[in-house]
Order: sequence, then structure tokens, then C-alpha cells
Amino acid sequence: MSRPGLRRVIVLGLALAASAAPLAAQDSLLTELARRFQSEPLRLGLLLQVVGDFQDNRSDGGSNGFRIPNARLKLSGRLDNGFGYLLQTNFASSTVLLDAAVSYRAAEPFTLQAGKFKVPFSGELLTAAGELDFSDRAQVVRVLAPGRQLGAQAGGRLAGGVVRYELGAFNGNTGSGNDDDRLLTAGRIAIAPFQGTPSSTRQLEIAGNVAYSHDTNVSLGALGSSFAGRRTLYGADVRWRHDDWLVAGEFIGARLEPDSGSTSNPLGWQGTVGFHLSPKFQLLARWDALRPDGLGADSDLLLVGFRAWPTGAVQFRLAYQRDLAVSDSSPHGVVAGAQLGF
Repeated sequence: MSRPGLRRVIVLGLALAASAAPLAAQDSLLTELARRFQSEPLRLGLLLQVVGDFQDNRSDGGSNGFRIPNARLKLSGRLDNGFGYLLQTNFASSTVLLDAAVSYRAAEPFTLQAGKFKVPFSGELLTAAGELDFSDRAQVVRVLAPGRQLGAQAGGRLAGGVVRYELGAFNGNTGSGNDDDRLLTAGRIAIAPFQGTPSSTRQLEIAGNVAYSHDTNVSLGALGSSFAGRRTLYGADVRWRHDDWLVAGEFIGARLEPDSGSTSNPLGWQGTVGFHLSPKFQLLARWDALRPDGLGADSDLLLVGFRAWPTGAVQFRLAYQRDLAVSDSSPHGVVAGAQLGF
């Protein structure tokens, strides 16, 4: 890394470390604040994130500097006779309304949900923004996973919670209405053969998901701003944790058959390893790969960094990244984030 790039890493790391000390003393106050707004009929959540993103020889179309990806308020709860609701906004996004859904839970194995929410596809997509291992989701999740859409789904848990399933139909686009009268269908099944208990942190979840749609105009992020044609998505993910160790990975592939032009099969994956040096400090490394199959350049991001929790509601992330697929002037970068959430 160049001297200016290395200097940024050092300065950001020292700033995060310095910020942790005074916040640690306020942990009881933040915990009390969260407790006051966490009841069954009304749960209030808040997420504020600030991210600094700096790269040398930047080639991804972005710009160096700071951003606020999330300034969220979330209301959710369960009411009488199995009915519930979810409302979430993000004042830092051009689309302020993230989630707006009504649900009905007949029993543990069966829940109905309708409104706007995440399509049941991709383990990392379904992970809340405040719980991600790194500041940003993997490249393939950002370009291929369907995201949030208007629709309805059925889901629930079977076999004592070991099996979880979701199956839904959605508009197929991110707008407020259906742009072509066709639907996107998606399904996901996850198996958790063992879960954490008070005496053990051992957790394992293995999941697979599929989705299909015939689109008129859908954005694929860095792979194209307007795709029209048949889109088949498939993927699998795994997440294992035991004591201080974390091992996780995800694969997503697609078959894109445009109404005019040749078929492409973009795909990508991520593999993550983590280790807790202490309950409040975790080291992380990730290989984040994207193979666009002619719709862009291959990418192999290597990320090495840490997460730190000075309090129960405050979290810091810092990661050094380099794209190993760019051989000559491979950009070095650092992404640092601070968040407060409950």
C-alpha cells in the first residue's frame, strides 16, 4: 500500500480505538434504553452507521470519503390472535421505506407475511445490516440477490426448529408496483442440526435457495442497469460457529436469458473465517469472488480486518481490502465503520 494509504489505515484504526474507551462506561445506559423499547407488542429499533471508504487507484466507480449507509428506525411487534407487523425506514437511502409488512402466525410451523420485505434468498442478504461480518455484503449478493420487494410468503419452522422454510411470490422489481404483470417466485430452506445453548456456542446452519422471474426491466447493479428476459437464481450458504471460531461461506449463481442477446451465467462466492481474541474483539478474513461471465471484469477481493464491541449497542469494523484479480495496479483500500444500534 502507498504511504498515504497506509497512513489512512493507521489514523482510522487509532480513531476507532480511542472512541471505544468513553463509550464503554455507558454500556448500562444504552442497555437500559434498549430494554425500555423491547416489548412483545412494540419493539423499537435504531441503527446509525458511518463508513469511511478509501482506495488507491480506485476503479470501481466509487469515490473516497465517508458515507452514512444507514440511519434506520424500526417498529415491529406481535399483537392478539397471532397477528404482527413490521415497519422500517432508512433516512439515509433514496428509498426511505425499507419494510412494511403484516404477518399472521397460525403456529410455529406456519406464518404468512405480506407487504414489502426481503425476498427469501441468500443468507447474507437476510442478515440484518447491523449484524454483518464486514461493512458491506459480498459482491455477488449485491448484484444477484433479489433484495426487498412487494409480495407475500409463507414460512415457518419444522422438526422442533431444526428446519426453517420460506416460499413466496413477489413483483420482481423494486418499485412500488409491478412493472410487467409477471411475478418472481423464490424459496429457501435452512437446516440447523444444532444451535447454541447456555452451555455451548456451537451453531451450524446450512441453507439452499432458488428464484425465477421473467423480467421487463430489472437492475443487476454492476452487471447492468436494465435486464429484460428470464432470470434463474440458485445458491447455497453455510455458517458454523464453535467457541471462538467462525467459518462461513456462500455461493450464488444465475442463468440470464435476455429477450435479445446471448445467455450468460454470472456467479460468485465468499468464504469467511473469524476468531474471537476476546468476547469484544474478533479478527476476520474473507475471499470475495465475482465471475460476471462477460458482463464485467472478474474480481477477487481479499479482506482482512476486525470487529469490536466496546458496548452492547456500539460496534466498530475495520478492513483492509485488495482486488487480487487486478494484476498491475491492484487497488489497496481500507473500509472502516462505526455503528450504534439496538
